Amino acid sequence: MTRDRRPGGEAPAGTSRRRLLTAAALAPVLAGSATATAAAAGTAAGTAARTPIEPVPTTDADWVGVAAALGRPGRLMSGLVYRVAFPRRDLTVVSQGVTVHPGLALSSYAAFTPYADGMTVVRGDLVVVEAELQRATDALHANGFGQTAIHKHLLAHEPDVWWTHFHAMGHDAVEAARGLRAVLAATGTPPAA
Repeated sequence: MTRDRRPGGEAPAGTSRRRLLTAAALAPVLAGSATATAAAAGTAAGTAARTPIEPVPTTDADWVGVAAALGRPGRLMSGLVYRVAFPRRDLTVVSQGVTVHPGLALSSYAAFTPYADGMTVVRGDLVVVEAELQRATDALHANGFGQTAIHKHLLAHEPDVWWTHFHAMGHDAVEAARGLRAVLAATGTPPAA
């Protein structure tokens, strides 16, 4: 650092270290006050954006296209959520010497909820064996789904099974169902019984 000094020991001309440190220390404070000012001012659009959008009540007839796209029916819950189960009857999973029933812990599902703004949210849990995990993840992403978790539900089991949580939003629930069917095709999930 001595080479940055002038022959007389003075620092080079320009911004001093003290000024840089002061600016760095004040930046978060100044940014916070600007945010607070903007929030305090509020706009009609800003206020409306904070109002929760409510789910829209539906009937079984509203979900015929989704059921057809998935190749199996679902169940309307409380008139707001259409839930479709995909049990992994093809798997025989043993955890600590106990055979796990597919209905207990080995069932994928998708839940569709339409909202007043015209969007439908799809979320669910996908059960895959380890050999299917990467293909299923790739298929989720290729079909517009995000992942919120990848984990195991059981402490010790054979074969290795993973649960991956997924979600998507869009204006067309049938299109989302088609995408989900492509995801299921990347796994060994059996067709509807």
